[in-house]
Amino acid sequence: MTRTRLRHPRKKLKVIGSVAPEIQPLLAGYDLSQVEFVGTVPNEQLLQHYSSAHVMVLPSIEEGLAMVIGKALACGCPVVASEHTGGRDFFSDGVEGFIVPPRAVDALVQRLEALIQDEPLRQRMSEAALRRVEEIGGWDAYGERWAGRLGSESTA
Repeated sequence: MTRTRLRHPRKKLKVIGSVAPEIQPLLAGYDLSQVEFVGTVPNEQLLQHYSSAHVMVLPSIEEGLAMVIGKALACGCPVVASEHTGGRDFFSDGVEGFIVPPRAVDALVQRLEALIQDEPLRQRMSEAALRRVEEIGGWDAYGERWAGRLGSESTA
């Protein structure tokens, strides 16, 4: 089995959130020297993490509507997410970030490599992310519109 790896000497993967106990033994066979396991953090600290990141990655196999995508975009952080995160509801592939098929490791690595190697691309996506949030009037307005749609559907 061939493994595709993202190699970059100056990049660090920061994992925010808990790591399930059943996953921990699987990590034992990997070099984790460039990985920082932060653990669960309060929502108000997420701003600092997203604002200092070059990219937020969410390669979930199954996720309803990942609000973390919206939070990252609001901080000007481009997103690479799988199709199963609700990412298409937040951003356009190739504009504010990239959407990849689930379990498509090669596609994920290619998109991350593009963002690592192309500083102007990363900057354009960061600026586009901020514009996207501004266009929809911020995430509070976005949530209110969705709540209004849900309310009108239940009364129909």
